[in-house]
Parts: sequence; C-alpha cells; structure tokens
Amino acid sequence: MRRSGFFLIKLYSPNNIIQGAGFMLVLLVSLTLLASGKSLAQEPYQLALSKTDTSESYPLSLTKFIDLVVERNQQVQSRDADFEIKKEGITVASSIYEPALVGSYNHLYNNEQNDAAQFASRGFQEEYEQEADSYKLEVEGLVITGGEYRAGLASNETEDSIADIGTQYRQLAYINLTQPLLKNAWIEATDTPVRLAEGDADLAFQSYRQELLNVVGRATVVYWDLFMAQEKVAMRAESVQVAKQILEDNRARFRTGKMAEIEVLEAESGVALRKALELESQKQYVVAMNDALTLFAEHGVAYVANIAASEPLILENGTYDYQSSISSAFELRPEYLATHTRLSQENIRLAYAENQRWPELDLKASYGLNGLDTDRSGAWDNMVDDEYYSWSVGFEFRVPLFGDEKSTGELAQVQQRKRKALLEMKAIEVALANAVNTTIRNIKSTTEQAKYSASVADFNSRLLEIELVRLDAGKSNSRLVLEKEEDSRAAKEAALEALVSQKRAILELEMAEGSLLSRHHKDVMEGSLWKN
Repeated sequence: MRRSGFFLIKLYSPNNIIQGAGFMLVLLVSLTLLASGKSLAQEPYQLALSKTDTSESYPLSLTKFIDLVVERNQQVQSRDADFEIKKEGITVASSIYEPALVGSYNHLYNNEQNDAAQFASRGFQEEYEQEADSYKLEVEGLVITGGEYRAGLASNETEDSIADIGTQYRQLAYINLTQPLLKNAWIEATDTPVRLAEGDADLAFQSYRQELLNVVGRATVVYWDLFMAQEKVAMRAESVQVAKQILEDNRARFRTGKMAEIEVLEAESGVALRKALELESQKQYVVAMNDALTLFAEHGVAYVANIAASEPLILENGTYDYQSSISSAFELRPEYLATHTRLSQENIRLAYAENQRWPELDLKASYGLNGLDTDRSGAWDNMVDDEYYSWSVGFEFRVPLFGDEKSTGELAQVQQRKRKALLEMKAIEVALANAVNTTIRNIKSTTEQAKYSASVADFNSRLLEIELVRLDAGKSNSRLVLEKEEDSRAAKEAALEALVSQKRAILELEMAEGSLLSRHHKDVMEGSLWKN
C-alpha cells in the first residue's frame, strides 16, 4: 500500500514535537527529550497525521478533482443538453412572428351552354367558352399586437368567347388585416408562448445549476472521503510497523531469556489485529477511489493509476453570519430562483386566462388597387396609377352562449397553480432559513470537536512515547505499549474524522447558501450559457 510524507496540523504553539513513522524514531525523540531534562507534558501541543505516498498514484487537488468531475460527469452533461433544448424552444415559440410567403397558380378552362339569362348577358351566344390563368404571390404573418395580415399581388389572364378582343389582363395589389380588440388582443396575449418558453428555458437553466451544485457538493464529499480513507491506510500501516518492531524486539529478548513467551504472543496478536485493520482500511480506500472514478465516468478496473487526494486538510476558523448567508441563499439557490420563475410563469398564464374571458371582437380591414387592359404592362400601369381602388372596414363579434365554461375553468386552474407556486416558494424560504441556521451551528460544533479531538490525539501520542521509553527501560510490557499505540491510532483517526466533519459542515453551509459553485468558479449565473 502506498505511503506519503507527513503533514502537520498546528492549532496552538508553533514549537511542536515531530512524530516519527517508526518505532526507533519515536524512541530516539523520547530519549533526546529525557536527556535534555524537559518534561513531555511541558512540550507545545501538536498533532501529526501521515499521508499516503502518491508516487504510484495520480495526485489531485480539490479544485482539479472538481474540474474533472464537472467536465466529464454525465448527469451534468444531460442537464446541459436539456437546457440547450429549452433554449431552442424559445426560437420555436418566436417563430409565430415569422412571415410566410404564399404563391399559387390556377388554370381554368370552361365550355358550357348558356341558359336564357346567360344567353342575353353573353352576347346572345348559345355556347360560352372561357380560358383563364391566375397567379398570386402573398406575404402573410402575425404582428405582436395579435393582428394577422395578408399582403400580395395577383394577376389574372382571361380569354372568352363573348368579345373578340383577345386576352384581358387584370392586376391586383392588396392588403388585408384582422386585429383582435378584446380576446387575444395586444402584446401581452400574443407574446404569451414566447414568454412561457423563456420561463421553461430558465427553469432548465436552474435545473442545470442545481445538478451542478449537487455534483460539486457530492464531489467534495467524495474527495474528503478519499482523503480520509488514504490517511487511515497510512495510519494503520504505520501501526502495523510499530507492532512489528515491538514483536521483533520481544523475540530478541525472548531468545536471550530477558522476556517471557507470553510477551511474544501478545505482540504477535497485536500485529495480526493491526494487519486486519490495515486490510479493512485498504478495502475502504478502494471503495472511496471507485466512488471518485464514478463521478467522472471512469471504470475502476480499467483505470491504471490510483487517485490520491493531495489537498491539505487544515482546521478552518472562519466567521459565519446568518443574515449574509440567508441573503446569499435567496440570490443563488437554484430551486428558490426556479420558484420565482414558476410564479412568473403562472402570472403570465393568469393574465392570458383572464384575457380569454373576453368575447371576440375583431377589426377587419382591407385595401386594394386594380388595373385592367389588353396587355400586362397596361394593366400594371392602370393599377399603380391609383385611380381604381377598393377598401373595406368592419367588425366581427363572437361570444359563447353559455358563459364560456372552458375559459372559466382554465382561469380557475391557473389561479390554483399560482397559489401552489406561492406556497412552494414560502416553503423553500423556510427550509433555506432553517438549513442555514443548522449548518452554521454545526460548523461551530464540529470546529470545537476537531480542536478537542486534536488535543486527545496529541495526549495519546505523548503517552505512547512515554510507554515506549518505559518499555525500553524494562518498566512496562508489550500489552501496555500496544494498548497505548492502539489508543494513539484511534485518537488520530478520530481527529482526522473530526477535521473531515468540519469540512462537510462548511460544505453544507456553502450548499445551503448557494455559494459553493462560485467558490470553485463553476457558477454560470454571470456566464454565457443563459445571460448572453
């Protein structure tokens, strides 16, 4: 199993005793202290925790680890794809304003017998023959006020048997407009699909941020779990080495008759116990490493190099203010911002539903120019001379006879959905406030716990040193030394767990206030994904 160098966590005085990795180094330090006449109890406080060796692994800082996770995590990529889909939905919704070009052609041939009335009106001919070609080119569309327009040109070429004048040409230019005045009228009603699509895109954006927040939070937890697992491997490997050194010394003394066999058996039992604990820590390290690989979609079997967490683990003594944290939560938490978007969408739907309660009253208007001649250019000239024109204006009214039950029911549904959105927003506000308060208290608690755990670890390390010195002087036995060593290792692991607990408490606060993403430069609130 890999081993790394030592790192120190200093909480009080800067003059610290450096703890060794092996038994002989510990013994040498203890003898040196005794020779100088200093009391161990008077030495400055320290806690030394060893790290695994990263020479055969791939060391990653927390920032680099999070970068890899965000870049390669499939859940984040999926939410990003959802967001891109919703952004395209805005383009789709806005397409209602896109004009359309409409062209048509029609050829007519008619040969029929005239009845009595037609006989008189058609030049007293028994038969009537007609051939015509019609061309039409129009532009139609929707304006933001809700009006529908149609503007175009039309050309008709007609030849019949009534007069022997050949082909007649008629040119037309026209525009027709239908503008709602009550139902479906004006910008607010017409632009509803676009505004709702923008809201859907914003919801997808906040969903992306929420997934990003969850993944970064999960990555941070996994990172410190990996760190703790690799530290425990190192600590327990060191514990095995100390027990082996005691066993070798006991065997040597047993061979010279200076120690009873039971001391050797106790030392062998101590080695076996610590080896079992070391194997358990190695198993936990593999689990932690595979959890880390899962986050950025790597297979643990195929991954050649092991991951090693290289971020220094230090006690943080920051100050945390409830008001600033709750203000940050209301500004940054994705689910809270999403409730605002949902409420805004319900307000849009409510305004539209209220508009649909009005009866339909539409203004209809048209204007056109026309020209007729025996050739196409003459007909065009007559049309543009503006001498022959027509126009019309009128109103069309439509109202349901039984109170418009459809619109009434839809309005009631929207009102209830808006009420639901308000309740959800208030519930999230309460949850965020309580979460912030809880995490701030938790940080204070874990900080104190980490300090006390570090003190206990230091005291147990000193007791182990003293017991080793007593053993060398023949005033102790293997059982007591192994007990002290076990207490020292357990205290170091407890101190390590307390520091990791503080990291998790701080992480919970950063997630509660929504600042975790900005801390790791992953927040896209001011980025190019949505604001631009």
